[in-house]
Amino acid sequence: MIRIERQNALISFFDVVIRSYAHTLFSDKLIPSFIFLAATFYDPFIGFMGLLGNIAANGFASLMHTDKNYIHAGVFGINGILVGISVGLYVPDVTEALVVLLITIGLVTLVTISLLSALTRKRQFPVLSIPFIITTWIMLFTLKSIHGTMPHATFHAGFIADAVNQYAGEILPTWLSSYITAFGTTLFQPNIYSGLLVAIGVLLTSRISFLAGTLGGLLGIILYSLIGGDAGNTQQFSSSLNYIIVAIGLCGFFVAPNVPGMLYAMCGVAVTVFLANGLNAVLSPFELPAIVAPFNIAILVMLSPLNSQILYTARAGLYLVPLAVVSTPEKNRKWYLENHGQRGKVHFRLPFYGKWFVYQGEFGLHTHKGTQAYAYDFIVVDNETKQFRDFGMTLDDYYTFGLPVLAPADGKIIAVVNHIKDNLPGVVNELSNWGNFVIIEHSEIEFTEISHFKEGSITVSVGESVKCGQVLGQCGNSGFSPVPHLHIQRQKGPFLAAETVSIRFSNVSIEHNGESRVQVIGSLPQGAVVENV
Repeated sequence: MIRIERQNALISFFDVVIRSYAHTLFSDKLIPSFIFLAATFYDPFIGFMGLLGNIAANGFASLMHTDKNYIHAGVFGINGILVGISVGLYVPDVTEALVVLLITIGLVTLVTISLLSALTRKRQFPVLSIPFIITTWIMLFTLKSIHGTMPHATFHAGFIADAVNQYAGEILPTWLSSYITAFGTTLFQPNIYSGLLVAIGVLLTSRISFLAGTLGGLLGIILYSLIGGDAGNTQQFSSSLNYIIVAIGLCGFFVAPNVPGMLYAMCGVAVTVFLANGLNAVLSPFELPAIVAPFNIAILVMLSPLNSQILYTARAGLYLVPLAVVSTPEKNRKWYLENHGQRGKVHFRLPFYGKWFVYQGEFGLHTHKGTQAYAYDFIVVDNETKQFRDFGMTLDDYYTFGLPVLAPADGKIIAVVNHIKDNLPGVVNELSNWGNFVIIEHSEIEFTEISHFKEGSITVSVGESVKCGQVLGQCGNSGFSPVPHLHIQRQKGPFLAAETVSIRFSNVSIEHNGESRVQVIGSLPQGAVVENV
């Protein structure tokens, strides 16, 4: 039994090591993993050092009992591979290289763990290859202090790789061989042999990634030329490789692949043109290579606004793929279509019985603004569009007060507040803005929040599963609510005030501007009278 467990552990570890090569270029597939591995062996010594770095980084992380989810995501393997390649590039002596590798792998693993805590767990930002950059720059400064001069990258091609490189260089046009070489630079292998393998691996991983990388690389070169640069000098570590991987990373990997996502990725490439060449100028007095620093900065700069809850990201068609579900662009597109596209898997119904009035819709004039713009306020009115009987002096005068509030879709209750007192008409509670509320989880990335329940009326509890149409409680006037009404919003997160996204209700009768219609699925116009059908 113990022997079987050890064998399974070794197989699992081998799978992590191999797939780490795929993760370097935003893939999780096995065949591209072997292709990218082969691409690093243009110089066998450099390829071997990259493999050792991969094994050592994953091994060190495992020995420290690091969260296995991060190990399997390739975070440690990616940085281990890149540090190993870097050691192979800059330290030609075998003995010295092995000692340097041992020390740098320990350092890069610790830096990775620290950044996972600071960036990923706290702010939901990817670590990327920042640990590799930090470790490599420290290594180069250390080697300079020891040897007196800054080391320079050197390559010694293997026989087969060199033959392929020479043959392809003879038969391919210069522009094509240069561009294929640019793909190789993504793994710090500026040659046709590696570039061809990388391009094939990217294409096998994702057609979206291949298209994005191709367009991103071309756009970067064109923009560099338009601002006065010499396009013939852009095939270097700090330029073409950054254009390509920024485009691949933003179009389909971290941001959902659609037309706005592609345009946003190309904006990221434009930013990278400045970053790559600006960083080269800043670092050149220190004799440091920019390597993938422009890529890391550009990705974080481009992702920050989408994670800020200030932009109307949903309105712009830009959707961050949650790090927990990030996969290939094709799988991420499926996630996008299911959760934000026309084929939403969660079908929402109106959360009440009978006819209600849309008092405030999405982007309403009163309170539905900023990241809270995608929300609805509903009330009940009479034939004269009055919301209360008599003089409206008491809560019981309002038609809406005490009416049942229903679950808009199947889900699980994840938050409940039920003790906030109801306000008198015309009075608001500024300290407890949401009043009594319920948050329902419909999927791991889709939630609804319903507010202003009547005090003590909520009949569901945290952890309870609910069905669409199930009574949750009664409509009240708690929180920032001058009159009884029902507030509902669809949101990205499981907490109050999470960024909202448009909610489309299914099978709704709509009476608006003297016309009546049945809407299969869609948003609701403000001022309409609506009812489930």
